[in-house]
Amino acid sequence: MPRVSGSKDYVSLAQGLITEASPLSFPANATADELNFLLDKEGFVRSRRKGFDKIRSESGVNASGASVDNVHYWQGPNLLVFIIAVGSSTEARIHRNDSTLSFITSVQISNAAATTEIAENTNVMYITTSNSSKPILIEYAETLGQLKVYEVDILVRDFELVDDGLSLSERPPTLSDNHRYNLYNAGWYKDRRYQYINNQAVQDPVISFFSSLNDVSEANSYPSNSDNVAVGVSINENGVTTFRDDEVRNVNVGNTESPRGHYIYNINDFERYDRLLDKTIDGSVSTTLTLLHTESI
Repeated sequence: MPRVSGSKDYVSLAQGLITEASPLSFPANATADELNFLLDKEGFVRSRRKGFDKIRSESGVNASGASVDNVHYWQGPNLLVFIIAVGSSTEARIHRNDSTLSFITSVQISNAAATTEIAENTNVMYITTSNSSKPILIEYAETLGQLKVYEVDILVRDFELVDDGLSLSERPPTLSDNHRYNLYNAGWYKDRRYQYINNQAVQDPVISFFSSLNDVSEANSYPSNSDNVAVGVSINENGVTTFRDDEVRNVNVGNTESPRGHYIYNINDFERYDRLLDKTIDGSVSTTLTLLHTESI
């Protein structure tokens, strides 16, 4: 039987991994790419890189009838692990990032099943859900060594012009609820003393505009969506803040919409009609956070 003979080249690769050399002048006994191997300059064969050590031993989470929706490692205070368990409700379980995944506390973030999204920085974490549940804010109070869990109310300012069927510069002879709301939301909500005649009544400037004591020919029409109430507000010689409708009428603002946004609403309770029942309630709050739980860590 014939035999084939020849020479075979072996490369030691002792020069190691070199990635920046040119393919036209690549160093001998070097490699351009290696996967899952440790560099070894002494031998001809690379040893396979071992896997990472486990951070902890295998641990289970006791949540009967629930599944894990999200796991988040918070690299801020004390290396915490947040496990979102979903069953009939959605719960955030907080564990230490130690060898036994020791349990700290749990907080319900929704009374129904929901998926979650988590965002965090060094001292604050936010958890939002796929349903209408309020977001959860978790703050690490470093000086106190505490985790504080808050429920967050989302507020929106109403900049929208409600459809009242009027053009911007139209002054209607009758006042619909929608147009009245538009006026109040544009600043006409505050009662003021009408004109600067002594002993004039404090009243709704919308009514003062309609009655027009200065010019009867201009009476019997309500302000338009372009009329700015601030134009008619001044301080008289007695230091009293008053409202004059003729000042508003004499300023030609054309079809420019008057600024609005006086009223604020909870995003889950957007009911404009309540402002017509009490126009002085603007909806502003001192804080949007409600403390649910405090935990020392």
